Amino acid sequence: MGVKAESNGKPLYVRATKGVVIATGGFCGDVNMIDKFILDFRGALTFASANSEGQGLKMAEKIGAASTHMNFAAVYGYGVPMSKDKNNRKGWIFRGHVMNLYGSITLNKEGRRFINDDQNSTKVAQFLASHQERTVYQLATEAQLSDFMQNDPIQVIGWDRTKFNQEKEEGGHFINKVNSLEECASEMGCSFDTLKNTIDVYNRSVASGNDEEFGRRFMKGQFLSGPFYLFKCTPVVGITIGGLKVNQRMQVLNEYFGNYPCIDDEVLDFILLRKYKGIGFDVMGIDPISDVSLHRHKKLFKNKEIINIENLANLDQCGGGLFNFSCFPLKLENADGAPTRAVAWWE
Repeated sequence: MGVKAESNGKPLYVRATKGVVIATGGFCGDVNMIDKFILDFRGALTFASANSEGQGLKMAEKIGAASTHMNFAAVYGYGVPMSKDKNNRKGWIFRGHVMNLYGSITLNKEGRRFINDDQNSTKVAQFLASHQERTVYQLATEAQLSDFMQNDPIQVIGWDRTKFNQEKEEGGHFINKVNSLEECASEMGCSFDTLKNTIDVYNRSVASGNDEEFGRRFMKGQFLSGPFYLFKCTPVVGITIGGLKVNQRMQVLNEYFGNYPCIDDEVLDFILLRKYKGIGFDVMGIDPISDVSLHRHKKLFKNKEIINIENLANLDQCGGGLFNFSCFPLKLENADGAPTRAVAWWE
C-alpha cells in the first residue's frame, strides 16, 4: 500500500512500511463539520461536493489522530443559496469580485461601502466574519452589468448564461432590478439617506478619479439614474486547509501530542505573581507542541523556584475542594526533569 506518482516522466512509488497512507481530503460537504471547526462561518453555505465530508479525518480521529488548522478555509463573500429552504445550505459562487472590475460597488446591509471594491471575494468574507455579518450587497448599473456579461463568460459558477439571463430579467433568487435608489434602499432594508449619501460620495470619487475612502482603482461609471441591479449575497465555504497533524517524516501524531489545551500568558503571569511551590497539569506541557522555543517554560523558570508537574492523571477524582498532594520523582543525576509518582490524599 502506498502512493504511485510520476517524476520526470518516470513512475515513482512511495510505499507505506508498517503504516497506511491516508488521503483525508476536505470536509466542507459536511455542514456539521463547518459549524464545528470553521467557527467564524458557522451556518454558512457550502459549494463543496457531497463526497467531501471529511471521511478520512473522521476515521483517523476515531483512533486518536490529532488534527491541525481545521479552522482554515477558503470562504467567498459572494455566495448564492441554491434553495430558499434555509435547511439546505448548498450554494453557488457569484463572481462578484470580477463584476467589480467593470465598476459595480460592494455595500453592507446599512447601505455603506466598507472595503476597497477591487479586493477579492475572500477579503470580503473576512470582513464579514470580523464584523459578525452575513449579508453583503453589490450594486451595478445596467452598463456595468452589460460589460461584465460581454467580457466574462461565467457569472455564477454552476450556471449557464441562459439561467443567469433568466435571473437577471425575472429576479427572485438573488438579483433585484430596481428603478431608483429609493427602491434599492427598500429592498435592502436600509436608510435611503444613508444609501444616497454613499452613492453621492462615490460619484464624486469617480468624477475626480480619486477614491479617498478606500483607494479603489477600477472606477467605471457613476450611479446617476436607474435601472440598477442589486445582488444579495452571503459567504460560501468551499475549500478547507486543515488536516491530520504529522511530524517531519509525515507520520500522523496522536491527539496526546496534538491539540492539548495550554495556559496563556495571562494565567502564567498570575502564577508568577503568587508564591506557589508548584503547578500541575493533566497534559504533556505548558507550551503547545508547535512551540519549539518553549516560551512559557522559559518564562516560568527564569526568575522563580517552582516545580512544574505534567501528565497528571485522574484529576477528576480529586473533586473541587482542597486536598493534600505529594510527588516522588526518581532521583536522577544531572537532569532537569524526572518521572514521578504523584499522590493525592484527604485527611
